[in-house]
Amino acid sequence: MSIYPRSLASKVVIGGAFFCFGAPTSFSAVVDLLPRAFRTVALNNTPLPGLPSEARAEQFGSPQIDRRGIVSFSAQLRPFIGGVTFENDGAIWKESQPGQANLVAREGALIADSDYRHEGAFTISTSAAGDLFFATGMLHESFYSGGQVPAGQSAATSGLFRFEQETGARLLATSGPTNTLVPAAGGTNDSFAFPLDVNEQQQIVVRTGSGSGSIYVFDDQAGLSLIGNGATPVINEQGDVLYRRRFGVVDSLVVGNRNRRRSTTLVTMGESANGAEGAIFDRFLNLSNSAGSAIFTAQLTGSGVDANNDFGIWSETNGLGSPLQKVLREGDPAPGVDDGSVFAGFNLWTYPETFGNTVGLAVTLGLAGPNVTNENNSGFWVGVNPFELRLVMRKGDPAPGVPGERFRSLLQNGGVTADGRGVFAARLVGTDDTGIWGEHVDGSLKLIAKTGDGVRLPSGEVTQLRSPRLDQNYGIGPLGHVVFFSSLTNGHFGLFVSDAIAIPEPNSTAWITVLTAMAWRFHRRTRA
Repeated sequence: MSIYPRSLASKVVIGGAFFCFGAPTSFSAVVDLLPRAFRTVALNNTPLPGLPSEARAEQFGSPQIDRRGIVSFSAQLRPFIGGVTFENDGAIWKESQPGQANLVAREGALIADSDYRHEGAFTISTSAAGDLFFATGMLHESFYSGGQVPAGQSAATSGLFRFEQETGARLLATSGPTNTLVPAAGGTNDSFAFPLDVNEQQQIVVRTGSGSGSIYVFDDQAGLSLIGNGATPVINEQGDVLYRRRFGVVDSLVVGNRNRRRSTTLVTMGESANGAEGAIFDRFLNLSNSAGSAIFTAQLTGSGVDANNDFGIWSETNGLGSPLQKVLREGDPAPGVDDGSVFAGFNLWTYPETFGNTVGLAVTLGLAGPNVTNENNSGFWVGVNPFELRLVMRKGDPAPGVPGERFRSLLQNGGVTADGRGVFAARLVGTDDTGIWGEHVDGSLKLIAKTGDGVRLPSGEVTQLRSPRLDQNYGIGPLGHVVFFSSLTNGHFGLFVSDAIAIPEPNSTAWITVLTAMAWRFHRRTRA
């Protein structure tokens, strides 16, 4: 199989000597425990920037990483320490440069130029270039003082913000009326809902309500523009918003753009599924249009459909409005597998796909067939072009970087870089250790981090990773930087970054063009 690419027994420093398992060890032994380099972003047992020195993180939210390896992250703070209460125990940070995090916003803090304070959880979204947007609840000052809310203002609403290092967090829009000068999306009971999606033009799409609601796009030129009513909106570089709309019990996938008065329906429940003879679309699930074409997963019904072939992925062939074509269907032959195995194990509870934040598709699926056993019954595929998926790893394959070990299972779906390199987390057969692997530009599959890897903390202490975990949606940077969470053998936990498979950022805005050219060369190499 041809493949190519995409961070602790406690140690303490006492009097200049290193101790492991209670016994001193030599400097060379310390070096042996540091086979891979990781950068510490944040720890739960050290102060976080912008907070009282006694305050500590109780847990970290999903970190996001941009093409420079800069990390944005949220944290819930440990209550009743350092002045933390349930009214101010959430916050978000963004690095100004690697290793230098700055407080962006904190629950309970007064929002600039308003009579409102941040309230509730923070939802963040970061573009590939590192633009940080977030949404959170807003409570009027009267809630804290016991006064009256002025007429025409919401007592509780939500806000959409952009953070810039020079000016801090700026309120862009609110979901309900306030005394601010920014546009409001709706009435007093509306709130912005998770998730947010942002493109490289600093346009952000957001929905109000629960489940289905009004969908808006914000940018600095046009302000807040109503696109339509639906759910799960996503936006591409042209400002096209793909979303799911329901009339009664009938679902459709619709595209809207603030520059066009009408939305366009791409596909509707009950229509024939191209490439699946006799089948019709019954339900639309995850969707994306970040690469310019609509791509989505769907459940099927109709003639010849059963539990072994009732799910699949479809994509437009060449931009929005182009014909739909099947990417894969449960029961189809699996690429890169030469024993006749087919895709299996796709259902409502195990979505297999991870859509790239710029381009690309990653698929983690089971396998079925006469030669499939419990030792080789799943795999991981990626592609810049969704119609040209290639196998990255299969359960039971040798695990690079761990001599004599094999992959026992994937821990969750894998992800993909902007140039189509796969990254995934897996568990090993013999030791039951966990690790993260990614494809390097030289064509090899490389170990990024695993249980037992040493990491030197900012304090100088060397400890070890206990259970590295990857967020496949947000933890993989476009150029291959990887941010991950791990508990440590010193009893604490933290966020770490590896650049083991990262490529340097191009010194121009043409980086997407560079990545596309690289991906084409890699594709040709793997087909050779």
